[in-house]
Amino acid sequence: MQIVKKYAFVMQIVFLLGSLVFQRDWAGYGLSAAIFLLAFLNRKAGFYFLFVYFSVRPFVIELNPGMKFAGDLAILALFFPLFYQKGWGRNADCRRYRFIGYFLAFSFIGSLAAFLSGVDIFALFFQWRAYWITLLLVFIVAEMKWTKKEIANLLLLTVGMADLLAVCGLVEKISWRTLLLPESWQNWQLSGTNRIRIYGLLANPNVLAGYFVIAFVSAIALLRRNPSAKSRWFFMGSAALIFGAFLLTYSRGTMIAFLLAAVFYYAAKREFSAAKPVLLSVLSAVLLVYLPAVALADMVGKNFMEGNGSFREMPVGEGGKRYSDLLSGEMIEESAQWGRIYIVKKGLEIFMDHPWIGTGFATFGDSATLVRSSPIYEKYRLSEGIYTDNQYIQIVVQSGLAGTACFSLFVFGMLRAVRRYAGEREARLLFYAFFAMAAIGSAFYNMLEDKIFTLYFYSFLGYLLNRRKTGFPDRREAKGSGIG
Repeated sequence: MQIVKKYAFVMQIVFLLGSLVFQRDWAGYGLSAAIFLLAFLNRKAGFYFLFVYFSVRPFVIELNPGMKFAGDLAILALFFPLFYQKGWGRNADCRRYRFIGYFLAFSFIGSLAAFLSGVDIFALFFQWRAYWITLLLVFIVAEMKWTKKEIANLLLLTVGMADLLAVCGLVEKISWRTLLLPESWQNWQLSGTNRIRIYGLLANPNVLAGYFVIAFVSAIALLRRNPSAKSRWFFMGSAALIFGAFLLTYSRGTMIAFLLAAVFYYAAKREFSAAKPVLLSVLSAVLLVYLPAVALADMVGKNFMEGNGSFREMPVGEGGKRYSDLLSGEMIEESAQWGRIYIVKKGLEIFMDHPWIGTGFATFGDSATLVRSSPIYEKYRLSEGIYTDNQYIQIVVQSGLAGTACFSLFVFGMLRAVRRYAGEREARLLFYAFFAMAAIGSAFYNMLEDKIFTLYFYSFLGYLLNRRKTGFPDRREAKGSGIG
């Protein structure tokens, strides 16, 4: 049993790879159960596994749908033993988690309104899962003991997985989505604007962009804490590779959120000299990764031939326009007709009809409506498959004034808990920058449903609320070591 616990992480990765070889649902279910048991036996291994699994989850479940709930099961395997041991609700100190009570109230209001709107129980359960499964990581991380070495390992794991996804993204870009992607993904009918973007193994350029930002910050953090020349070259190279791939997602909302969050962080820290490695990495990313990849992709696009010999039209040279046309009149007009501005206007129309508790979860452009039709779409002439790409309008429409108030209290309570319980100033500032990025990004995406973003955000929040942590890795202890 000790050997199983010692190599639990390695075994989980083997099982994950095995699901790609044995592409049958029953194999996926069996391997997910095995991953659950290993996470139960070795919590740290189960926690590390989440950062591998969620970074490739869409790719894995595309090949093996039976692996869809492997991450959920691993989180539950970590949560329930802690819940039982701590005796929450009886004798545990729950003061650090009081703000989550407001999120529970928000969820209750959204669920009540959903029942009144006629949402079926399956869709409601799906949305609860979307909101709550990664939120459990706040309790998990806050109640586990962490060392500097383990935090360094987690950052290193993040950088390594991002390097892998960046390389896959570059191949995807240069090959015009003809290599390293499932055939069903290659056959997606993408518009010219989206065809130039890399979707990666996460199957979503905006989610991929958010992940690259987190990994880029992780690489910079490790760069600052590793004095050896060999380590510095590795992390500098990783940072350039990751940021270059980030630029190829052409995710404008993530770019805006990242830039403003970075300005906030360095202004609050008052050490602008610390931004030197960031600027150097960005410059290297543009010159050594982004521009060469675009040039190669354009060259391939101009000479790309269909199997029947006819020329395949490619939106060659259109990438830069996606950034430069951000506030153009044409872009705003398109958004007002069928894009984000249209969704906001439609959402305000629905809100005016249901101002107090809203229309409920699974009714307006969330994850659940992508798998179950909303009962209000016909009335408001909304097409199936819409996604709000705006967390604020989604909350307002689905939970009304009451739910929005509860969610606001959740946010303010969270910030208050961080200010009160987080002792490390640098970590606290970094979290505030992370929060600023989430707040800005929520105007462009549904951040609460982004498993990658919430995985890191809630884990970081749990770390700051942890009373037994030993701090960020210092220069000596950040040197790489195995994950046990």
